[in-house]
Amino acid sequence: MTARTRLTEPTDPGIRRFLRMECHVGSAEKFYTVIVEANPDAPAAFRCRAEWGRIGGAISTQDKATGDATTCERALDELAREKQAKGYRAVMDERPAGDFPAHATTPAAEPRTERSGPSRETLQDLLDRRRREARWAL
Repeated sequence: MTARTRLTEPTDPGIRRFLRMECHVGSAEKFYTVIVEANPDAPAAFRCRAEWGRIGGAISTQDKATGDATTCERALDELAREKQAKGYRAVMDERPAGDFPAHATTPAAEPRTERSGPSRETLQDLLDRRRREARWAL
């Protein structure tokens, strides 16, 4: 894990996928960015790198996976699911045009069945709507 002062941008060279998530719970103002990019240490290979910290503060980085593009994008998807469960929401999901083919390994959403309950985001939307309605009711 290393500390940096400059955030990676989706327009930086070699970026295949760029996902930025933010968490605004209570007084917390945090971000988590996951990047799949060309690995500078190994030609024809990729790495999945995470950057995180407080918004406006120091940036920590760590490589999460290396290998082919599919492996790295699966790692990105898994990290995104973990962060969503902790309250992070995606604010940017970029797949810059370039030398890389479009991402085709994202698993399709599973169809909902009678037994599956509403998703976490659906519950959050419901709570937000009820709060808005309660403000107007007063």
